[in-house]
Amino acid sequence: MSKDHFYVYRNTTVEGMFRPGTLFSGYDEFNIVPDTNIIIWFYVITPNTEHELIEDVIRDYQQRLSFVISKTDSSQTKILLTLSKRIVHNNFVDSDQTIIYSIEDYNKSLMSLSNAHPNIYVFNIDEFLTDLSLYDIIDWKFYYMAKMYFAPKHNISFRKWFDGKMNTINYVRKKCLVLDLDNTLWGGVLGEEGIGGVKLGGDYPGNAFKDFQQNIKESINKGVIVAICSKNNENDVKEMISRHPEMVLNEKDFLLIKSNWTDKAQNIVDIANELNIGLDSFVFIDDNPRERERVKSELPMIEVPEFPSEPYMLYDFFKMVYSQYFQIYKLTTEDKRKKDQYFENFKREKLKVTLSSMDDYISALDIELSFFKNMNLSRVSQMTQKTNQFNLTTRRYTESDLNRFVEQSDEVYSIGVKDKFGDSGITGAAIITIDKANQVATIDSFLVSCRILGRGIENVFLNLVLNSLYMQGLRNINACYLKTKKNEQTVNFYENNGFTIEEKTENSKSYKLTVNGVIEINKSYRIIKI
Repeated sequence: MSKDHFYVYRNTTVEGMFRPGTLFSGYDEFNIVPDTNIIIWFYVITPNTEHELIEDVIRDYQQRLSFVISKTDSSQTKILLTLSKRIVHNNFVDSDQTIIYSIEDYNKSLMSLSNAHPNIYVFNIDEFLTDLSLYDIIDWKFYYMAKMYFAPKHNISFRKWFDGKMNTINYVRKKCLVLDLDNTLWGGVLGEEGIGGVKLGGDYPGNAFKDFQQNIKESINKGVIVAICSKNNENDVKEMISRHPEMVLNEKDFLLIKSNWTDKAQNIVDIANELNIGLDSFVFIDDNPRERERVKSELPMIEVPEFPSEPYMLYDFFKMVYSQYFQIYKLTTEDKRKKDQYFENFKREKLKVTLSSMDDYISALDIELSFFKNMNLSRVSQMTQKTNQFNLTTRRYTESDLNRFVEQSDEVYSIGVKDKFGDSGITGAAIITIDKANQVATIDSFLVSCRILGRGIENVFLNLVLNSLYMQGLRNINACYLKTKKNEQTVNFYENNGFTIEEKTENSKSYKLTVNGVIEINKSYRIIKI
């Protein structure tokens, strides 16, 4: 999809809060603009609204929003900003909570819309306002002179917050959190003070470190993978993790433990290689400024946030780290199983080295492939946003974009992978545009997760897609490869699967293939078509 185009329905002046090129309705107007791909609903309760009429005004907002949703394209992404409960206008009777209740009901109605429609997302404006002084949010001079509800000095920070929220719905997040140990996960130096001497749990500062671990634990449950990179004796570390009664994190929570005296930058490179993920997917947390600077210097693609100077600051620190690098709008089944999937891959690699041939390896894995058509769109969207290495075109799509493909009678294929070691989930996607008049199909996108490479699954998946198109009477298939910094391993993928190069440039190749019959699938793979 080309660059996103915003259209904002609003009832106050908000032009400075959005990036250049954004289009805006008139105040309180809701004419329909069908050509924009992202619609933003940003209404507020203005201070001049009569107190007794606020309930009616909020109901009117709901009716207007319902009208806009009913009249706009169902595949357009719609962002609904909540009404703020922080900014409650003059309440002349303490016992009267009418406005609060009305705002809560309105915000619940937005969430109901989001739950009912995969292309509707709700952003809680109070998340942005929470760190602002109540009396600093509105600048009355600008409100009365320019109908500007939020003080213009907050425009840049709002835009940064809003762009971050957009990243959450586009599944732009880091993958791996790498942690130091001493004075990071606990207070003190384990090698000097021993298990009984470090500060963890109990009174301050131990209680702050324990809560820090609890937040990390919750992030693991939300799909963040975690590794240790510490200058320590590994046996001491494992003893601490297994024996200290206040440890929240256990050894199974850490995908890899690099506890040695090797340079930390090199250890992180080793972690990336073992996990087969890019270094730009890492966030490194360490209390030692020298270690942070070393990693920043050697590995500038890694995010290295400044560590707080006091343990009581750890709670807000982790909140910032998670929000900035790992926040996600919707959790998929694959996110929840991320850690387990990497552990399962380690087991596969151990099996591989014991067998003499790839055929023996494939047979021993007992692979089951589930082949889906026009399903799992949320997960497919996530994959288009995150998958870089085995991605032939690296085009990014939202769930709304994928719905648009399906509504246009194009097709979105996906594949689920299981074997004797576990369920890798939905790990491959193909987006096909179809010209039925000329009986031509074009592979717009083809991608698979790095976790399933090395088992021939990418080739089987392509053949399943080609067979599906053939069964629909589509014989002529077009495809292309678009070079990026990360997808070099796919440069000959289509040639290796029988496609003919039609045109070639330095950064791209276009292909054609004529399918003359159903392609036989290796019987070592059990195929389930859904």
